[in-house]
Amino acid sequence: MANKAARPATMFADVVGQTCQPDRIVPDAHLPEVEPGDSVAILDTGAYQDGLACNFNALPRPGMVLVTGAEAQWIKRAETVADVFSHALVPTRLRGVR
Repeated sequence: MANKAARPATMFADVVGQTCQPDRIVPDAHLPEVEPGDSVAILDTGAYQDGLACNFNALPRPGMVLVTGAEAQWIKRAETVADVFSHALVPTRLRGVR
């Protein structure tokens, strides 16, 4: 847990994605107490993780932080739902149809 890195690990849990896909990222991770709103950092993900990310079930993709030593900078902001649908085009003939 990025926002609780200095706290002692007190529980074991699987770190999983938010979809119905079998995306068990870290099985049996030893973590500090986890609460809604906590941030998860996945270090050393490899070159293709961002490139292979998708919007499965129209879920926004997370942001990305570049970490070098003690320095960290956001290099890609997290997507919003509006971002996900910003490329969608609704044909004129379907607008206003319920």
